[in-house]
This record gives sequence, structure tokens and C-alpha cells, in this order.
Amino acid sequence: MAPHLLRVTAQNLSPTVFDTNDLSTIRGGGMALLDRVAGLDERRLAEAAGAGAKIDIVSSGASELLARIEPGEGFRADDYVAAVRALLSKVGPESVPAELFCFAVACRPMGKTTFPQAVAAIETDVRVAQYRTLSFPLPVAEAKASRPCSLNGRLPISPGKAVKKKPVSASVSARHIFGRERRGRFYVDLLAGTDIGVRLAAGGYGFTESLADLTADRRDGLDLPIALSGKIALLMLDGNGFQARRNALVAGPGGAAAVAQF
Repeated sequence: MAPHLLRVTAQNLSPTVFDTNDLSTIRGGGMALLDRVAGLDERRLAEAAGAGAKIDIVSSGASELLARIEPGEGFRADDYVAAVRALLSKVGPESVPAELFCFAVACRPMGKTTFPQAVAAIETDVRVAQYRTLSFPLPVAEAKASRPCSLNGRLPISPGKAVKKKPVSASVSARHIFGRERRGRFYVDLLAGTDIGVRLAAGGYGFTESLADLTADRRDGLDLPIALSGKIALLMLDGNGFQARRNALVAGPGGAAAVAQF
């Protein structure tokens, strides 16, 4: 069977991710999309494409995925789209379900077109799908939802859900909580398995969001001067400073070689 392209993309982000001014809620929506798309790995996509299928992920990140498929036995594009949609509901954070977002999933044979032409065609498919669907997922109206969410002003509140003591919708609450949790472990996940991460863990170092934890007298047997008790050290990595240094290297002799070692 001819190779196919698979396109997965989250759409209508304004009402599903950027619908509040609350940073934690925005972060939670964005991170939930990132984790959910990352869950569509080659193994899962190949299993859904039939026995003997091969998957080559061309690009994957943020809220989008593009993959090339060598279909397996009994492959049908429509069935595969349904299978990928089912996968989207299973991967990613359970606390922020896929139903809170708008996903477009398209699959089509590449035919005799060039790869750029095939990509352009499947992009058209997802745009058409966007025009044919609602601009945002319809929320489940609960019996006691008497007014709109305090943060986005549109979704109905969910009784018992609140952010900073203000009643909010189930969607905003889930994204807000996940955003705070994800921020807390962002660097832990980022450094997991790396040399820096291993060395930090071996040294007993970690991350905290509390100044109280940083200034606590937890010397753990280290011979620290009493004058350091209750104090912290601030290390600042300035991105603008890095860029200025890089620009200076490029302007000097042997700039290309210097930048390669930067």
C-alpha cells in the first residue's frame, strides 16, 4: 500500500489555552498539549496502523505532529484517524483530558506528489476540518452552575472548583492545577537522565518554589559558617548576556569556529 501522511494538530487555542490571564492556567493548557502530543510515539502509532506498519515521525512538538506511514495489514485511513483520536484520549495527563481541547487529525495517501505537495494537501485537510467543527468544546453544564467562570468569563463554574478563592470552571481548574504541578517539576523532568541531573541528585540537590525552604538551616552535617544560616545565594543566567557574547565572537577573527565551540 502507498505511504500515507498523518497530521495531528491542536486548533482553536484562544478559547482552550489562552482564555484567561492566569499564567498557571495558560501554562497548564500548553504543557498538557505538549505531553499529549509527545505521547503519540512511533510505537503507539505503528500498533494502530496494523501489523508490519512503519512510522517515521517527521516533526513533533508543542501541539502538532507530522508522520509518514508505511501502512500495515488491513490499513484504512478513516479507521486510523479514529484510532489516533482514541490514543489522544489515553496519552498525556489524566487530570487534563483531551476533551478540553480541539484536535484535528488527518490521514491521506501521498500518491505521486512530492513531499512538500503532500504536506500542503494534508494541511488543507486539517483546515477544512477546523471550519467544520465547533470553535471550542461544549462544556458539561452542571446543575448548580449558576454563573460563568471568574477567570475566563464564559465557561460555567463547577461547584467546588476555585482558583485564588474565585469560582472557576472544571477546565480552568484542571489546567491551573496542572500548570502549577508542571512548573514545579519542569527542571526535574528536563534534567532527568542527563549528567547534570545525575550529579545534582547524587549531591542531594533539588528544586523548590519556597524561599522558606531555601533559607532553612538544613546543613546536613556540612561545616557551614553560622553567618550563612538563613541566607541564600542567587545565581542568574542572563540570556541577553549570552547573546552579546555570541555576537562578539562572530564579529572577531575565526568567528564561525568560535561559535561552534560556544
